[in-house]
Amino acid sequence: MLREVPVEEGQHLRSGQTIAVVDNADYAARVAEARATVDLRQAELDRIVNGAREQERDEAAASVQEAAAVMENARAEMARKESLFKTGDISRSEEERAEREYRVAEARLQEVSKHHAFLDAPARTDERGRAAAELRLAQAQLAESEAMLAKTVVRAPFDGTVLKRYQRRGSPCYRRVSTVPAST
Repeated sequence: MLREVPVEEGQHLRSGQTIAVVDNADYAARVAEARATVDLRQAELDRIVNGAREQERDEAAASVQEAAAVMENARAEMARKESLFKTGDISRSEEERAEREYRVAEARLQEVSKHHAFLDAPARTDERGRAAAELRLAQAQLAESEAMLAKTVVRAPFDGTVLKRYQRRGSPCYRRVSTVPAST
């Protein structure tokens, strides 16, 4: 169905001027959806390339420092308990508890250190490549949608004058507007 026929009989046209527009709301919606997908894919690529936010990196570094301090404190406490156990001032279970606390603190330090390294590392090549490919695919789908939308606009193939207008707005799309080439 014709959405618009913006020409009148006797009107002079330039090559490329719009002479009819087919109802194209569905194609316009596809273009809008494709643009949103391109924006989404671009944001995903940017997130992968940029990595973690600076605040996340700072928080992870602070966790490493805190875990290192806790581990050092647990190491000192374990050493103190070992010497007290050797002199018989504490029981074996107290010395073992201090050793377990040290091992837990050591494991915690390793865990937060790995997390910090993960946040601080650059994006993997395969992740960047996949995100870039998804962006290119979305851009291609946008171009296809835009091309389909462009096909719903009928343009004058040459300069000329409208002789007869066969269709009106709301008419079926199976007739055409007749034009005669402009005299040169």
